[in-house]
Amino acid sequence: MVSEITKIPSAILDNGSGLCKVGISGEQSPRFIQATVLGYPQNIIPKADTEPKACYVGQDAQDKRNILTLRYPMQHGIVTSWDDMEKIWKHLYEHGLREPPEQRPVLLTEAPLNPPENRAKMIEIFFETFQVPALYVALQGLMALKRCHQLPVQAALGERYPPGEHRQQGRGHGHQRETVLRHPRPTRTKEGDDH
Repeated sequence: MVSEITKIPSAILDNGSGLCKVGISGEQSPRFIQATVLGYPQNIIPKADTEPKACYVGQDAQDKRNILTLRYPMQHGIVTSWDDMEKIWKHLYEHGLREPPEQRPVLLTEAPLNPPENRAKMIEIFFETFQVPALYVALQGLMALKRCHQLPVQAALGERYPPGEHRQQGRGHGHQRETVLRHPRPTRTKEGDDH
């Protein structure tokens, strides 16, 4: 059974505070990209010809932001609302991959400073709720190393992280989240050379 699973290309779910992407390993680009946002109807009486959904996801939520209460299930790359994040993942499967989660192994990305409890909760949801056959959780910055052969710095929605990490007994060391304000610090490429 395990050898059969490893022959199937994995689904790749890249979680981000602003965007989530889903695709299949070996493909050049994601199949689907959506905003990591949910919208819940406010106390507005809908028109007679429309039935409001209980929850709008991604672009649908953004398009109806004037009549919805928007919620963002991730802050600084860390899941803060598991119920909402589960809805985001379900939407990625239904509208992005358009196949059931139990069909493929999954490579799931996480932020460098993701607490071990959050990683355990993600794993629990993917195995118990989505019934995936196999799961690997990887750091987002390290996933970029294969393509660029340089030291990437992950920068997304107000944060930047260097990708190297030292883990000791399940705890991340050597990382520091740096909030990027209007003027990020200059980077140095050569001695005394600011960019």
